[in-house]
Amino acid sequence: MNNTVSIIVPIYNAYHDTKKCLESLLLNTDDKHQILLMDDSSTDRRIINFIHELSSQYSHISFIRNSQNVGFVKNCNIGFRESDQLTDVVILNSDTIVTPNWLEKLVFAAYSSHYVATVTPLTNNGTICSVPNWLESNEIPDGHTILSFASLIEKTSLRKYPRIPTAVGFCTYIKREVLNNIGLFDEINFYRGYGEENDFCCRASETGYFHIVDDATFVYHAGSKSFKSDKQKLIEDNSKILAKLHPRYFPEVYSFIESNPLNDILDNIKLHLEIEKLKKLSPICFILHNSVDTAVNQPLGGTEYHCAALISNLSQNRPIYNIFYNKYANLLELEIFYKQQKLNFKFPCEFQRPYGNNYFNHSSHFLQLLVGIFSYFQPTLLHIHHIKGLPIADVVSAIKQVNIPYFISLHDYYLICPSYNLIDYKENFCYEHKTREYCQTCVQSLFNEGKELRHQWQHYCQKLLEGAVNIIAPSKTALSYFQREYNHLKLDGCKFKVIKHGILTESDIDKKNKKLFISQTDLSIGSPIKVALVGSINIAKGSKIFIQLLDKISQDQKLNKEFHFEIIGRFNLNIPKHIQNVTIRSEYSRKDLAVLLEQIDIAIFPNIWAETYCLTVDEVIAHCIPVVTTPLSAASERVKEFEVGWVSKSASADNLLETLIDIKSNHQEYIKIKKNTKNYPLLSYEKMAQQYLELYLTNKTVRETLELEQFISAKKISKAYFYSNASLSLTEEQQVKLQKLNLMINAMESSKFWKLRVAWLRLKKALGIIIDDDWMKERGGVFK
Repeated sequence: MNNTVSIIVPIYNAYHDTKKCLESLLLNTDDKHQILLMDDSSTDRRIINFIHELSSQYSHISFIRNSQNVGFVKNCNIGFRESDQLTDVVILNSDTIVTPNWLEKLVFAAYSSHYVATVTPLTNNGTICSVPNWLESNEIPDGHTILSFASLIEKTSLRKYPRIPTAVGFCTYIKREVLNNIGLFDEINFYRGYGEENDFCCRASETGYFHIVDDATFVYHAGSKSFKSDKQKLIEDNSKILAKLHPRYFPEVYSFIESNPLNDILDNIKLHLEIEKLKKLSPICFILHNSVDTAVNQPLGGTEYHCAALISNLSQNRPIYNIFYNKYANLLELEIFYKQQKLNFKFPCEFQRPYGNNYFNHSSHFLQLLVGIFSYFQPTLLHIHHIKGLPIADVVSAIKQVNIPYFISLHDYYLICPSYNLIDYKENFCYEHKTREYCQTCVQSLFNEGKELRHQWQHYCQKLLEGAVNIIAPSKTALSYFQREYNHLKLDGCKFKVIKHGILTESDIDKKNKKLFISQTDLSIGSPIKVALVGSINIAKGSKIFIQLLDKISQDQKLNKEFHFEIIGRFNLNIPKHIQNVTIRSEYSRKDLAVLLEQIDIAIFPNIWAETYCLTVDEVIAHCIPVVTTPLSAASERVKEFEVGWVSKSASADNLLETLIDIKSNHQEYIKIKKNTKNYPLLSYEKMAQQYLELYLTNKTVRETLELEQFISAKKISKAYFYSNASLSLTEEQQVKLQKLNLMINAMESSKFWKLRVAWLRLKKALGIIIDDDWMKERGGVFK
């Protein structure tokens, strides 16, 4: 392969376009390449003077002027003959603007296969090579210049080099051996231009070559300024000639357009244009343990619903990212939400099984990937909602490397202990009775880890908490445990914020205020109290206490008649067979909760841990159902403050039963409490999101933008996006075999038998007979 190329620029007037073209050519092309400026007797003296000046100033530029106008095709052929006969050539229209490394990339693409005849770059205005909108004349995308758009295309290119039926004439790289084998442009049939490159490509294809697009190179094309008045007639006339010379050409182009093998390339460019746009809109990145709208690692819970509500509201004005690790598919996933749009990226990332502590696993691949995602997508701030399932040391390291300000939400006590609900090995809430020694025993029993777990965990969590701009809790209860646990840290009091969870949209709250979603029951005297256990109930949320409560009631014949229980949601234990006064409704949709609560008098929440908020309590109260909670739960704060229920003396079956009996015996108090539920203040999703946004904007700090390439490539981003949509690609050997088969088909179609078959099909078509013929379908009903 000769490293030098001859660049032929046919010129006829169009001074301003030509000047821009040649200036870009000089700026972005190595002077080892020959440039031939082929002036076809321009009438604009500025053109002649400008070209003459360039040729006298640069030794690698030759100025060839025709004494009379010979037409585009003959002018190109003169250039072919005048160029260095040992070099490949590029025909470059004078209304183009080339970009950095354009020629080096075209050369590389041309020699990606011996059988490549021509290479055409991507452009804004080049029919089958047009981007970002295919087959259209495009403006340069908003926010980009020609150079920046070209850079984005090069940076993000999949380098698929897809085959096309013909080169597009605005910029065509042609191998010299092809010119030598099949001859120059046909200046007899196409002397004025339009169709000459198509004819040339058809002749090359007939000898076994093929044509490709260089999807890493962009050359701007302004569009033709010549033949304006008679251009359409010229195209129509030359198309007839082309169809007569190469009967299969137009059917092949039609088939190509139908299949659109450039689809992945177009989608990829649009993807990265969209990412570039989103990065400029101050995106916020959540870090979570699950998707917010799909149960990937576990069923969706309060944290996911809370984040989904935040995202739904915040993403109307700025992009919101969500990063989580898919432990079942070994993928680090990134979800991007903006307005009604969602983009998904899946990065393969398998953690190696640690030789030691499971909670301090380190994965250099994960660390680099996380830093790469942060640096590529450039969130202005991070919000850590949960890091369960992620190596905590790597999360801390990644945040330090990118230096992005971050917030932490305390949805549970994971940043105090890996037992996120602080339920110890004896199934008790540990916080009030724990000691260093007790923690060691518990850690060993729960996690089978060494004594260093507790110390290391606090070390990393301390680093994470200390670096946060703000630490947000949904309740004072949740905050109090962290303030007690980390009282020795330098945590400024203003870092701590309490923002309660939103529960309904503004419109739903308005409906509630007008309609008052109140159940039809009023604790009828003589009827059993209907008590609901609502939510996803495990041991921490009181499943064992609930069974103990049921058992106590079942042993008392009188009590057994006074209470009936309904489990609405998931329950992790089996109900003993001797307990008869329980109805199980299993899982429910949140929108169906109003119907399920219609006949309920009271909802019970027998938590044995200090649940940080308990969104389900608000959901139940929103439907005007009084609640019973334990004193540990953060919900007890709200129940006491607004008198919308009862708080038992302790988290025990005895005390819960005592509370229920008191309610049964005090009808007037029940009526009072139930009325209070009508005025319970609900925070809407919109107002909650506004509080978070104000916090973000108040504390947002300036950070340095990281250099992207040292962490992650744009191609890796593309692969993550198209993870589930891998397209079939042919090897060079398969492409050659396919080309040979096409040649055989061409030979068959020129036979008398084939022509007879075409005549037969035409006759059937003319008579209106339906033809179920694959050959016809492939050609769209066009027979040549």
